[in-house]
Amino acid sequence: MAAMQDPGRSGFAPFDRRLRRHVLGITGALREFDLCPRLRAAYNLLNTNALSTAKGQGLVLLLADQDGQKRMNRADASALSGKPQVSSTRLDALSSSDVSPELSASRLPRPTLIAQQAPAEHKPPTRHALLKAATTASHQALDHFVQRQGYFDSVAAYTNYMRRMQAFQCGFDRSAAGINDVWLTEWSIRERSGWLSVDVAALQAATGLYDEAPSDAAPDLQTPSALLGALYVVIGAGLGSRVLAARSAAIGLPPTGGNVYLTSLGETTRWGAFIRFLEAAPLIDTNQLTAGALATFACVTTHLSEPSAP
Repeated sequence: MAAMQDPGRSGFAPFDRRLRRHVLGITGALREFDLCPRLRAAYNLLNTNALSTAKGQGLVLLLADQDGQKRMNRADASALSGKPQVSSTRLDALSSSDVSPELSASRLPRPTLIAQQAPAEHKPPTRHALLKAATTASHQALDHFVQRQGYFDSVAAYTNYMRRMQAFQCGFDRSAAGINDVWLTEWSIRERSGWLSVDVAALQAATGLYDEAPSDAAPDLQTPSALLGALYVVIGAGLGSRVLAARSAAIGLPPTGGNVYLTSLGETTRWGAFIRFLEAAPLIDTNQLTAGALATFACVTTHLSEPSAP
């Protein structure tokens, strides 16, 4: 085998520099581990006019001294590969016949740097997700209560239901006034009291039931964040309004009306647009957001569950 060239004058100098950087990077990353001293030793060896290559899974260090003699540190190679060590300190002489053809100078593999995978970015939940999680139990409890009360079983019961919903809407309008009137106009909130007034007047005239609503409760809404949470509840009510309108029509409503509120809710609810608006609204406090939604559900429950006056 021909005498080995001086690495400083050969084409392997760039390879040596790359491997030095590679080993140095590993040394820094594993400074807390037991392999660290051996990795530093390997880097020091590379600084002494070294020719580097890889054999199997271990790192083989071929050292060229001034006489052209080649030596390798098999101990550090086995430490890097996880294989049993042959020797921990000495350099064994390596004859030219020990170097396999695939490790010849012209076929030395380039070192591969293994990039550490970046941790997955944690994304906070959306406002919609927060509100849904916070209000699901309240929403289900209210639906079950309305079903048990039989508000859609007769015209008289339905009249009682609509009168209570009218009282809730009046309280909601009082609490929401002045916080953000643009939002109330954008989502047709102020029109709801008018729809309810038409229905209640028609139902009371047909049934003769003119009892006052038993409660004048209003949700506690003092900030835009709380108002936005409340809008999530009242606008979301439109999603099931068409089902309720069909149920109310089946009990024989008077021809003069009684279904304007529920029908209009179904026609004006823009749920997808509202969810986009919910996510984009600036300067929203999520604690106040969920508090406003829960306060609104509690207020509706109070109006629908309060016993009627004797």
